[in-house]
Amino acid sequence: FNHVFWAFGASIEGFKHCRPVISIDGTFLYGKYKGTMLIAVSADANNQLFPLAFSIVESENNERWGWFMACIREFVTQQRGLCVISDHHPGIIPTMNQVGLEWIEPFAYHRFCIRHLGSNFKTKFHDKILKDLLVAAANENQVFKFQRKMETIGKINPEVRKWLDDLP
Repeated sequence: FNHVFWAFGASIEGFKHCRPVISIDGTFLYGKYKGTMLIAVSADANNQLFPLAFSIVESENNERWGWFMACIREFVTQQRGLCVISDHHPGIIPTMNQVGLEWIEPFAYHRFCIRHLGSNFKTKFHDKILKDLLVAAANENQVFKFQRKMETIGKINPEVRKWLDDLP
């Protein structure tokens, strides 16, 4: 056994009525059976999680993330303009930039989960105040307010601002 992918017919059909956003993540399996479960979910009109697809793989890496995302494209949705939200796992980024999988713009737009980004930020910089400011900036829906918060971050700590600017 190397890996398996599955998506329920009701999820495939129901996704046509969900927001064009897919969140992906992996989680370790514990107990008798080891490995990693890769999961793709969306949100329905009531902001409830909507399960899309699942996979069990031996480990989270470039090859398995590429395979999982190719399966989603083939079996779950061919819709253009999707937004894919993920953590900053090194196996996901090359997959989202791989030509031919149709996860690059304009087929899809890849963004990072702010919760994961905030956690990584706090681990690297150990600054809760700047982390909270980063989260507030990420949640802004007006460009000038976002830019103002980012400028404040840069004034407080230029190294942090550079780290943020270097993110894809």
